[in-house]
Amino acid sequence: MTKTKIIRLLAVGGAVLGAAFSTASSAAGAGRSAIGYAKVRRVCPAPAPGHASCFALVRAPATAAKAATPGVAPYRLNDGASTSGPAGGLTPAQLSSAYGYDPTAGGAGQTVAVVDAYEDPAIESDLGAFDTQYGLSPCTEANGCFEKVGQTGSRAVLPTPDSTGWSVEIALDVETVRAACRQCKILLVEANDPSYRNLATAVNEAASLGASEVSNSYGGPEGEIGVSEQGAYNHPGVVVAAATGDLGYDDWTVIEELEDEKRVKPPEQPNAPASLPSVVAVGGTTLTLTEGGARESESVWNGNGPGDSSFYVEGASGGGCSTLFAAKPWQHDVAGFPATGCGTKRLDADIAAVADPLTGFDIYDSYACGSYCTESGLGKGWVTIGGTSLATPLISSLYALAGGGEHVEYPSLTLYGHLGSSSLFDVTEGANGFCGGETVSECGDPNASFGHVDCEGTTACNAAVGFDGPSGVGAPKGLGAFQPRPPTAAITPPSSPKAGAPASFSGAGSSDPYPGGSIVSYSWSWGDGTPGSGGVSPAHTFAAPGQYTVTLTVTDNYGLGSASSSQVVQASERSRQEIEEEEAAVKKRAEEEAAAKKHAEEEAAARKHAEEEAAAKKHAEEEAAARKHTEEEATKVAVGTAAQGTAAFQVAFTPAAPDARLVGTTLSVSPTGAMTLRISCPAGVITCSGTVRLQTLAAIPIFSGARAKRLLTLAATSFNMPEGSTRTLTLHLSTRVRGLLAGAGTLRAKALVLARDPAGATHSSQQLVTLRAPSRRRG
Repeated sequence: MTKTKIIRLLAVGGAVLGAAFSTASSAAGAGRSAIGYAKVRRVCPAPAPGHASCFALVRAPATAAKAATPGVAPYRLNDGASTSGPAGGLTPAQLSSAYGYDPTAGGAGQTVAVVDAYEDPAIESDLGAFDTQYGLSPCTEANGCFEKVGQTGSRAVLPTPDSTGWSVEIALDVETVRAACRQCKILLVEANDPSYRNLATAVNEAASLGASEVSNSYGGPEGEIGVSEQGAYNHPGVVVAAATGDLGYDDWTVIEELEDEKRVKPPEQPNAPASLPSVVAVGGTTLTLTEGGARESESVWNGNGPGDSSFYVEGASGGGCSTLFAAKPWQHDVAGFPATGCGTKRLDADIAAVADPLTGFDIYDSYACGSYCTESGLGKGWVTIGGTSLATPLISSLYALAGGGEHVEYPSLTLYGHLGSSSLFDVTEGANGFCGGETVSECGDPNASFGHVDCEGTTACNAAVGFDGPSGVGAPKGLGAFQPRPPTAAITPPSSPKAGAPASFSGAGSSDPYPGGSIVSYSWSWGDGTPGSGGVSPAHTFAAPGQYTVTLTVTDNYGLGSASSSQVVQASERSRQEIEEEEAAVKKRAEEEAAAKKHAEEEAAARKHAEEEAAAKKHAEEEAAARKHTEEEATKVAVGTAAQGTAAFQVAFTPAAPDARLVGTTLSVSPTGAMTLRISCPAGVITCSGTVRLQTLAAIPIFSGARAKRLLTLAATSFNMPEGSTRTLTLHLSTRVRGLLAGAGTLRAKALVLARDPAGATHSSQQLVTLRAPSRRRG
């Protein structure tokens, strides 16, 4: 559709609507059907990269004659109520009536911080004019009700005065907090500029100055905020609220003309800081009042839908599935979340309140911020302002009235524990996407021209029963939705506990009200002076008959503790039969446990014996195999030599078997286990080589207590010497053999000499010897 065609359709439609509303107005007079006309304008310019824009929208009045002018929209005066504020918008009384709270009850000790950019030199005097209009007591720096500081916390060092509309946002935020919470202290922290870096510094300063709630009515595409800035919006226990924005689902209303019929594709992501999982994201609604000022209906605010592709942004509640951040468990597990189509990602919003600028809220703003404000008719006193910039300080103030974060790490959790309760108004009508709740086929294919501008039938941009994207859990009805719901402890006692016998209790009936919540700890008190215990199903023995009050408290995985639950139990005295039966049962259990233990020990002993038998058998087989291999090798050499008929070898080696020349038949063993023997090699045999081994005379057990026995080698060494020489050999006993010798004093052994001639033939001899342990000195 061309720009010319769009404007023509708007002009024709506006004229028809204007005629219809004028007829209704003339017929009904100045009552609930009276019609006004206005053009909605942004208060702040679009953000530069790395910067945020304020989300305030001004309702600029227009005459009925301008009804057909593109961008001029009709609206019902006073939003249906019989009275209105000085500029024709909502009043503090209408806000409290519509949302069911008393602005004077609660808020003591709470500090609501407002974070904005630039300096508003007139804010304190403007707040005074607002108070005077509504008969409120003065709220000034002098009496401690109001305080203004720069982003470093200094009252003296403030940013440069505003020249881009942020002063209007400041007036809206401060005066909305004042309207909703009369006992709250208002802390205005002014950032040097709207860069995310400086805004984050201001938020951290607000928290360090003791703010219990921090209201942030600004933002930009979430991809623009850096990781370091994200951390500024995470202060556990502090309510950090942020507006979802005024440009619809994924900012689809940002459609700019480039040339001919081309358009700039909007960024397909929600706004930050609202998309951060640590904040309370606040969406916007259109609120309709009864003649007395109570809520008649509430729907998702969408001034540009359905299917409105004009170049005149009338605004729509922001939101969408995050492209960066995962949903917290209480949102991800809420009933209805799968229908949003966000998968595991965070979804704006958590809660919603009035934002439609065509009804708006009246504020007093006298600071002329320059040509930018002059062009929009700002800085002249009373003006009607809307946008999610109105909803956010209102929700922040209601948290304050209810007592603040109440030690909940992430206060948005509190809202999800009330879904479907009488504390919330379920917003089930409207949408913030291009199609306004219609199917894509009914409104055309928006993706062909404008990019990602609708959620295509999911509840990410369409209102629904229960949780949905544009309104979150819904709109407030009183303060209940802002007060934490603790888990509930429940005790199931034993049917007839007996004194002196274990009684089984259960806390399995305990419950948690939050999506994704579960009970993780149980704390019991038995009422008999004995220490308490934990666990879901403990057993306790009451020593004496009597009445006892058993108490249970539980804690959930979000760190919330329950109130104590108590149960009175009567422990009666056991009969003689019960005692005997219990004693018999105890004895039987003991016998069964003893039998089981004995069986396990026997099995272990049998396994160990089997392993020892297998090891002994394997060792014997290996020694037998080694002996057989040696004999086979010797036989091969002998046969080979005989076959060759080598007479020279036979002559040289006939007397060649080396004989062990031992120094006596007694071998003295040193304290280190060493002993010596002499061995000679006869002349004429070229060379002698082989081994000497000392071995027990009989087979002995291979280890203490074992059945398997074998000959034990006590020591061994090898030799290699020339013909006709004699050599002294040293052998060393192992630690185990030295232990045997030390215990016995002497050991009888065989000295085995195994020699090999140069041709490989093997010769062996043996001799009995006595090993004597070293003498012991006596002190």
